[in-house]
Amino acid sequence: MSAYFSTQDSIEAKVSAMRIKGWGDRNGDSALDPTTLAQALVYAKAKILGMVQTRYGAQIHEWDSDTVPDILREISDTLTIWYIATGLNSVNDLIKTQYQEALASLKDIREYNMDIPEVSDSDNYMTVTDTFDSDFDDDDEEDEVTINPVFFPR
Repeated sequence: MSAYFSTQDSIEAKVSAMRIKGWGDRNGDSALDPTTLAQALVYAKAKILGMVQTRYGAQIHEWDSDTVPDILREISDTLTIWYIATGLNSVNDLIKTQYQEALASLKDIREYNMDIPEVSDSDNYMTVTDTFDSDFDDDDEEDEVTINPVFFPR
């Protein structure tokens, strides 16, 4: 489990380990630099949080590499790969296109044009019930009023 949405294994499953190591080797030792990987994972997660946390609230901060919804893991992998590839100016047309599609998907999610199947928007809504004495009836007893839904980012 990783606190990030992607792992080295998940990005190497999309792009060969040799290619990732080549792009992420900053010191010439033929290995992916841990700092580069960490920076890429932070970048991807921050980009996703910045785009969709207003829709999904605090629950998004509870997700990790084991629990993040599949579509966000895929987007995170793409953003991580793009970040690593930019270090050596290795971004080809395919990586660039996939990066742009990932950002477009995040925008669609944020704007409610795309849903994350594993997550319900209702997880961010709560029913508010309160009582008060309204002047709409003749009795002096409090009336229960339910307002639903009210959006409260958690």
